[in-house]
Amino acid sequence: LPNRSLFVERLQKALDPTAGRPRMAAVLFLDIDDFKVINDTLGHTAGDELLIQVGRRMTHSIRDTDTAARFGGDEFTVLLVDLPDAGEAIGIAQRIGRDAERPFSVGGRELTISVSIGISFAGLGGDAQDLMRQADVAMYRAKENGKARLEVYHEQMSVEAWTRLDVERDLRRAIEDGQLEVHYQPVVDLETGVIRELEALVRWRHPDRGLLLPGEFIPLAEACGLIVPIDRLVLMEACRQTAYWQRRHAAASELAVSVNLSASQFRDHDIVGFTATALAASGLVASDLRLEITESAAVFEGPLTDSIVRDLRAAGVGLVIDDFGTGYASLNYLKRFPVDALKIDRSFVAGLGRVREDTAIVRAAVAFARGLGVRATAEGVETDDQVRLLREIDCDRGQGYLFAAPMAADAIGRLLAAGHRYITRPGTGPRVSEADRQRTHPRVTHGRVGQIAAAAPSPPFEPYVKERGEGRRQAIEAMDGHS
Repeated sequence: LPNRSLFVERLQKALDPTAGRPRMAAVLFLDIDDFKVINDTLGHTAGDELLIQVGRRMTHSIRDTDTAARFGGDEFTVLLVDLPDAGEAIGIAQRIGRDAERPFSVGGRELTISVSIGISFAGLGGDAQDLMRQADVAMYRAKENGKARLEVYHEQMSVEAWTRLDVERDLRRAIEDGQLEVHYQPVVDLETGVIRELEALVRWRHPDRGLLLPGEFIPLAEACGLIVPIDRLVLMEACRQTAYWQRRHAAASELAVSVNLSASQFRDHDIVGFTATALAASGLVASDLRLEITESAAVFEGPLTDSIVRDLRAAGVGLVIDDFGTGYASLNYLKRFPVDALKIDRSFVAGLGRVREDTAIVRAAVAFARGLGVRATAEGVETDDQVRLLREIDCDRGQGYLFAAPMAADAIGRLLAAGHRYITRPGTGPRVSEADRQRTHPRVTHGRVGQIAAAAPSPPFEPYVKERGEGRRQAIEAMDGHS
């Protein structure tokens, strides 16, 4: 394929008003989705072979008058000239996307990929650099909107791109200045109501915008390479705080903590050494730390990932598959990942007892965990009826708004100091409003206890009524103390 310099030269000629081209031109900017995962897991040789095949296939997807070029890394550009209208360019881009999704054979493996595509249009006399920049901005919008799609550039995208640069600058400063906080959501033994573990979740206390949830900054952190320092900040603080609670509160002597790690961490062997450092610095026992990885991230095979998992397990650290049921049909990764627990995705738990398919999936997931000899944890538990059904099928643990929203460390400390246990009442409904639910990150439930209190009396504090004999007013006051 032509390189960047030749592509720019041809683009400038296409835009030359003296060349007499009467019709429009367009630039496509393409990026292979999740190419780094392929490169890291299968190796650079396989990655290079895939790039060659993608480029070769792309040349068959365009017209003879068009130019496809390797722009750099896993990015490609396409120059479309003499277009009768914008629809012609969009049709070609869609064909490129469809052709790219057909399986590739690389190193004896069959790979299926997708591409994100940005499109910009120009008439005669346009600026080549501006046109490429606009297509690049549109491509990143396609990635932000879910990947495997195309977006056409419009001026508002540039404004939003500058806003994104401002947020990235603020996020870098937040990491340096200690604006990121770790909140914790209880994971409860469904038989006893005892808090067995906590899930550590990051929050950003922005000086101007207040407390930001992960969905408002984690995608940007992943895109600009800041996810690793954020992951490590959360890991270090979660280990330190949990070890402190274990020493201070009798009820927390066997408390464990789970930390979500991005897929990129499981492709970087430095995480093994950093985890050992966090454990040594905090005094937390390795078996009381669980690292969570989503099912879709765990599916990628690779010797480096396998080595990391083996080394973490050899050190005694637990591994949990998060969002179980939402990933791939193949269960091959469970052979490679000796997990301690499966966390059943909230999308299935929400329909438990109401939607036949969801109920069947939850039952099967719990039975599957039992067969593997690992714990099953239900995410997104919001009703006592869900707890009843989960108990009936021998699900071990639950996590969700029925018990508690994620809370700051001081609020969790008060629960542990009181030896708090959760009591459920059959027949009650959700304890969180739909509006509050929509604010949350798609993977984990977020919110503030105060927000739940405003919607309805919350069962996490029922023990204040039942075990201490206090009245409703005192129970609500106790709840307010945790907001």
